[in-house]
Amino acid sequence: MSNPVIADNKPIKVNLSKGQEYHFCTCGRSKSQPFCDGSHVGTSFTPKVIVSDEDSESYLCACKHSANRPYCDGTHKQFTANDVGKEGPGISTAPSDLPQAKSTIEEPTVEFIHQLAREGLSKLGHHGLWVSHDTNYLTGMTYKSWSLKWQLNLYWKTKLSVLNSS
Repeated sequence: MSNPVIADNKPIKVNLSKGQEYHFCTCGRSKSQPFCDGSHVGTSFTPKVIVSDEDSESYLCACKHSANRPYCDGTHKQFTANDVGKEGPGISTAPSDLPQAKSTIEEPTVEFIHQLAREGLSKLGHHGLWVSHDTNYLTGMTYKSWSLKWQLNLYWKTKLSVLNSS
């Protein structure tokens, strides 16, 4: 079994206590839904540990296909009563409708800016764009080769502007 079993086609309302640790069933086999009873043993599934920040009433996913597990996101609406107890199609992550940013000559850093917006500074390193051995994180070039490239580009731009003006 590589996909979770659909335990139910509706969410389960539970009362979560502040600071309490819960083990959310991810395989769908547990008889004490939505919590784990160890039925996943022998599969690739493991329970998802959740700790509530406050006393709250929550709707936990019982179809086991929510993209926001352990909480229900409405994915169960695609399943019928006949699907309950059967292996589901798996959790799908919808591709983003947004276009992917691509670097251009005019905007060479736009892809990097979008990466920063997605991931934040955590993967950037404490030295910023320049990391060990003076290598530019964005281009992979060393500082010396980047400087040489910049100088050559400046040279050719100047040369072309002189040629175009004559």
